[in-house]
Amino acid sequence: MTDPTSDSERAAALRGKLADDLVAKGTIVSKEVEAAFRTVPRHLFAPEATLEAAYAQAIVVTKRDEHGTTISSVSAPGIQAMMLEQAGLRPGMRVLEIGSGGYNAALIAELVGEHGEVTTVDIDPEVVTRARDCLATAGYPRVRVALADAELGVPEHAPYDRIIVTVGAWDIPPAWTDQLASGGRVIVPLRARGLTRSVVLEDEGGHLTSRGYELCGFVPMQGAGENRVRLAVLHDEKDEEVGLRLDDGQQADIDRLRAALTQPRAEAWPGVTIGGSVPFSDLDLWLATALPHYALLVGTRKARERGIVATASPLGTSTLIDGGSFAYRVGRPVPGEEDLYEFGAYAHGPDAEKAAHRLVEEIRTWDREHRADHATYRVYPADTPGDRLPAGLVLAKRHRIVTISWSAPDSRSEARNCASRSAGQREVREGSRGTSGKQPSDRADARQDLAKVKNQRKTITCGDALEPTTTLTVMNAETTDETAHATVLREKLLEQLRERGDVLSDRVAAAFATVPRHHFLPGASLEEAYVNDAVVTKRNDRGHAVSSVSAPWVQAQMLELSRLGPGMRALEIGSGGYNAALMSELVGEHGEVVSVDIDPEVVGRARRLLAESGYGNVRVVCGDGTYGAGDLAPDGGFDAVLVTAQAPDIPPAWSGQLAARGRLVVPLSFRGIHQIFAFAREEGHLRSRGQTRCGFVGMQGDNRHGGRTLDLLGGDLRLGLNDDQQADAESLRAAVASSARSTVWTGVVLRGSEGVLPSLDLYLVSTLVPCARIYASSRAVERGLSGWTIAAAATWEAGSIAFTTIRPDAGSGADAFELGVHAYGPDRDLLAARLADGIRAWDSGGHRGSVEPTVRAYPAATPDDQLASGQVITNRYSRLVISLL
Repeated sequence: MTDPTSDSERAAALRGKLADDLVAKGTIVSKEVEAAFRTVPRHLFAPEATLEAAYAQAIVVTKRDEHGTTISSVSAPGIQAMMLEQAGLRPGMRVLEIGSGGYNAALIAELVGEHGEVTTVDIDPEVVTRARDCLATAGYPRVRVALADAELGVPEHAPYDRIIVTVGAWDIPPAWTDQLASGGRVIVPLRARGLTRSVVLEDEGGHLTSRGYELCGFVPMQGAGENRVRLAVLHDEKDEEVGLRLDDGQQADIDRLRAALTQPRAEAWPGVTIGGSVPFSDLDLWLATALPHYALLVGTRKARERGIVATASPLGTSTLIDGGSFAYRVGRPVPGEEDLYEFGAYAHGPDAEKAAHRLVEEIRTWDREHRADHATYRVYPADTPGDRLPAGLVLAKRHRIVTISWSAPDSRSEARNCASRSAGQREVREGSRGTSGKQPSDRADARQDLAKVKNQRKTITCGDALEPTTTLTVMNAETTDETAHATVLREKLLEQLRERGDVLSDRVAAAFATVPRHHFLPGASLEEAYVNDAVVTKRNDRGHAVSSVSAPWVQAQMLELSRLGPGMRALEIGSGGYNAALMSELVGEHGEVVSVDIDPEVVGRARRLLAESGYGNVRVVCGDGTYGAGDLAPDGGFDAVLVTAQAPDIPPAWSGQLAARGRLVVPLSFRGIHQIFAFAREEGHLRSRGQTRCGFVGMQGDNRHGGRTLDLLGGDLRLGLNDDQQADAESLRAAVASSARSTVWTGVVLRGSEGVLPSLDLYLVSTLVPCARIYASSRAVERGLSGWTIAAAATWEAGSIAFTTIRPDAGSGADAFELGVHAYGPDRDLLAARLADGIRAWDSGGHRGSVEPTVRAYPAATPDDQLASGQVITNRYSRLVISLL
């Protein structure tokens, strides 16, 4: 008999290894997706497989048709992780998944949390029943599983913040965009000319535009949206079959091409090489868009061994069809070079040489103009006039017009140069789009360049036997200036920052309007560079972010708090390059900016990007930011010190190098709370003069984070403590493990859109001793141990503990929740009442949404009688006092 305990432990170990592998490969990049993969039991969604097979990096087939073809499966973990990262799911989102395997829906449920909603739909009743059963068994009964044709979506639960399609799609049905919420995103394995990419699509003024894409493969969609690739057989001997995959209405004279295959082979070699481990999927995408008659050649292994064709790719090899001749892409090792290959073309037919040379010429074009470039997908309504479509390939689908465009040659050349310089330092996965911008001399003229963006279009009607019914529109860009595009995106970002209230002053607005953020993210596309979010630029060996270009909204708020102006001297601790450039704009030519980072690689990257972007006056030095600028600190100190890494303490150098009227702006962590505070001098200590929320990578060096986490219940409840806090772990574990619990509901109601939780947390930290944060897993929520998975305020005493929780408050609206307290241990009633009273005092005492406790930082040796009243946190370098005064 199998030992269930042993199986459970083995499954947990395999689940952890799977997550570790995906993080190590760079497929998982966010802690949220990593946590979901470590939590959801994949084997419960693949009961027909062994534990090892369930957690392998491969699909698990769950249903085949009568021919043995896979029609339903649990997708490969790498593909699922990649799409979830593309989706950017957040707690509280409403998500529609198209294609129901169960496991992916459970991962989505983990990511959107208890206040989110997940609906998954499939056309197959057997698949739907299986998904429902597996989700229930695994503990995800809240996921809705609908039986319907996904072509129509699931309107009764719309709108959706994300629509994630897990089957291969040839078109984008109107229902999907109709049911998409404003600001929503569709992630879809979209097929164009036989090539499938997982494309991230967002609305952009009446059409969808891609924000990135990845190479992928899925079983095709069934139902009204089904559209299969046609296979034209060129050689049908058993086990030696060779054929062409034709898509998007493409036609071919099969009889002539069959005859061509029997003729002698011609070949051509362009001298374009590539490393054996370097991805080149965008070469195929370029060929698909550049060649008017494109197909994918497929052949069996035996056909290759017999020399009938030189490829045995199951996905197909890019092929040019030229009347009765065809040429396909091949490769060969470069003599004398290890792991280096040259692209080339093999061709058959009466015009074989012509076809081969045409194909290698397009390979040269890709190498010369597009190698560092990535395409942009756009999806338009079917009735969109041709003069409103962008340059590129235009494909008329059933419901939509899909275009695939590439940037203009001059921009591509610069992108390739920048990409080459940044090799080895990017955070961009295979297939994701990436371009970089113009040189700094162009950025001041970007607005003037907008008028120069013009396109010329010509329509090619494909006749004869090749494509008698298909018209392709091939666009040739005259000189699409990437600088102009970057300027537009920069202006849109600034407009967003103003609307949010992040940018308040004209001086900060001018800096954001000037600095080319994309120059500091050479591995990202223009669109990615100007998204209002952080971009990781380096990870450690465990996959954790150690350096990034911070989110623009955070940078804007910090710059506003710093009050930097012309002629000032400023110190930045943590070097990404972009923020230092913004600071340089603010202090002007007579000011000074010093940026310090502990990582030599980060320092080298920041120096290079700042110099290339025209900010050679920023001095970037390598050192431990704990000690400020060291000998580079000016007499009289810095007018502003901006710390761009999460800090647990305020070292003496930061205040010691601050000018008399200077400001220290620092993301400070205490009691599990992360806030940016702006400090100014006040009689021997620093006092906060403003604050805002934040999220940063942790500081390295001597001022790195300490603290510890107590596991109270098998990883489902964890108490985070600072170094100066103590708790009896064993007695708290015993309290939580007991069934005795007190629960108090306070009558205080929150709304999901209100955003006042940080205010409550700060109030409780200021008034409650001890106070820390407790972290609950989704499993703990499902077991009723907590009402939410976010970090909740907690207090404890001896062997008892209490922490905040919530429950829906239907009488106050759909997004309303009542705050309460769960407490465990012998003094649970006393602790529950104490914490509940604190919540009620916050609600009734005029603090709700407006409390800004004052934080004072004193030298570590300051005696108690010289401290202000409030909660005292004693750190290595300072004593922090948090009070409501």
